[in-house]
Amino acid sequence: MSVSPRPVEGGEKEDKRGDGKKVNITDYCDKGKKKSDGKSTKSSTPSTTTSTSRTSSSYAEAAGNEVIIQDRKLQGVTAVVTIIVKVVKGDDPKKKFTDKIIEGLKFIQETGEDKEASVLLINHEGGVTSNTKRIKKKSDFPNSIMGIRKYISVSSDVAFNKVSNSSGRSIKCSARLFFSSDPKKLLADAGADLRGMGVGIFYKELQVVETENDNVLLGAPMTMDPNEVQK
Repeated sequence: MSVSPRPVEGGEKEDKRGDGKKVNITDYCDKGKKKSDGKSTKSSTPSTTTSTSRTSSSYAEAAGNEVIIQDRKLQGVTAVVTIIVKVVKGDDPKKKFTDKIIEGLKFIQETGEDKEASVLLINHEGGVTSNTKRIKKKSDFPNSIMGIRKYISVSSDVAFNKVSNSSGRSIKCSARLFFSSDPKKLLADAGADLRGMGVGIFYKELQVVETENDNVLLGAPMTMDPNEVQK
């Protein structure tokens, strides 16, 4: 029995069609196919992947370019507080004000062990979820004063103006904060440390954000002699 020799790649092979001619084996094998020009034939179309991740606190599902994060209700309470920050000549009032509030929040979150402590929108109503718009860190603070006033009620129109006198100015305001612990006790315990940092955060007995103070003299006469007043 005779065995035909194995063709050598790229070599020649005797044509068995009967005409006795020889053909190049590469051309013979690639007949009907487009020769490679040396360039990759890999598709340039980017692949699309869908991934799903799960954690103990949230569920994220990617569908195309859209990511949907499940809303998670947070356990805690809201409380209206009074915030006082003093600014002096040479300060940038807005920067110092926001920096001190963040410093106070960070202290409450870390030392006070209330990781969810945050500033809510003034008009916020109902519960708080993981997707609720709030200020927990510096990057959450709006850049504009108009934006800040949506979270913090500042009664004075000149609160963030440049300080020109040597005695400085106290920016007093009200805000609605979220806590995962007892706010009244927490703020009382942290009060001395917060004031030492330059920011006072006090639980407001009247739990209303926007209030006004009026001084009233009880028992004073309805009318008085002007001469008596001058004395």
